[in-house]
Amino acid sequence: MNADDKKSLWIVAIILVILIGILISTRGCSRQELRDDLIEPTPTPIVTPTVPEPTEPQEEEKGKIVHLSTEESTPTEEPIDLETYFTNIFSSYQVEVGDTTFELPKITGDTKVTVTTEYYFKGMYESQYTQVSGFHPYMVGTYKILYTVSSQAGSLTKEVLVSIHDTQSPTIEGMIEEYHAETETTTYQPVTSHARVNQNVTITFSDNDAIVYAEYYKAKYEWINGKDTLEQEGMQEIIEIDLQKDFVLYEDGEYHVRAYDFSGNVTEYIVTIDKENPIVSITYTRIDKNQVEVTITSHEELQELEGWTKNDDGKVLTKIYGNDIEETIYVSDLAGNQISLDIKTDHLTVQLEVQQDGQTTQSRNLNTNDGEITIQFQAQEGVTLVYSFDSGPTKSYENEPLDKVGHYTFYVMYEEKVMESIELDISNMTAED
Repeated sequence: MNADDKKSLWIVAIILVILIGILISTRGCSRQELRDDLIEPTPTPIVTPTVPEPTEPQEEEKGKIVHLSTEESTPTEEPIDLETYFTNIFSSYQVEVGDTTFELPKITGDTKVTVTTEYYFKGMYESQYTQVSGFHPYMVGTYKILYTVSSQAGSLTKEVLVSIHDTQSPTIEGMIEEYHAETETTTYQPVTSHARVNQNVTITFSDNDAIVYAEYYKAKYEWINGKDTLEQEGMQEIIEIDLQKDFVLYEDGEYHVRAYDFSGNVTEYIVTIDKENPIVSITYTRIDKNQVEVTITSHEELQELEGWTKNDDGKVLTKIYGNDIEETIYVSDLAGNQISLDIKTDHLTVQLEVQQDGQTTQSRNLNTNDGEITIQFQAQEGVTLVYSFDSGPTKSYENEPLDKVGHYTFYVMYEEKVMESIELDISNMTAED
């Protein structure tokens, strides 16, 4: 056997060994499978799932609707109408400055949406808005408030404008301050606009916003068409008032005081200071022999005086007195300056008699045949007697006899007023007539 034959023999042997190994392995696996089929399987223990105990939902989860996922249905979220959150909210409001009762509209978030609010302010004389921390109605201007409501699906913003305006005019007050030495106390008396006073007046200013300017002038008058007339505004000397100092009026005169606030509202206050007594004159006018009209005439308007009549311009007071009256009255001007006046009326003495044939008679139908007819007249100085005959012109009576037949009327005159009068009818008829 040569070398090539030996080599071939070894190759065949190796192949046989491999085939035998494969056969043995295959039979072993079949036996194991049979053994496994004959052995009873061990039961698998049943595990009961642990259900967690329910817990209190978190604050932000309250109110949520929980949808259970199943293979049969898919949850669908309903769309949110964000416009409903702005119901009854207007686009603009007007508020008086300082009005603390006004409240901004409120939008409250919930589990579906969140709300944010931004504040912007623009002053009355400003052109742009500036973001601020909140709403405070103490400055004139306009607030712009932006409300934004947001959900998972989107967001919506609404703009609200709040106008802070000032319609109230400034307040000007006058006050008289009086110190009482006996009690060591001070009293304050308010002075209304257009009043006349005879004391110093302290002026104060106030406003619901802010006083920015004040001025005054002392009125100048001129005589126009027989009337004392206030000169035009341009002719007055207007003086600015320092608002940081006390402002006191003390000289006689009519003062016009004006104040302006930040919004341009203006108030005028007028007061007249008059510390001089009124200048008056008294006249007496005889109405008849028993009554006298007393007239007081002043260069300025006077206060009402009980029992006296005041004329239209208030400068003349009149009253009717009887004879022989003496009294003292007190007259005041509108500022309160007072003077005393003594009133005295004299008795008017008049003696008037008709005489015939030297005897006093009460008859007013007389006959010249019964004797001479004359008038006896006596009176105080200034009283005269005149008469008219048959409605003719009047003339002074000089104690002459009345011998003409006709109708006579006699008048007792004092200061061109008739104090007394009598009428006579004189005839000359005889018994034969």
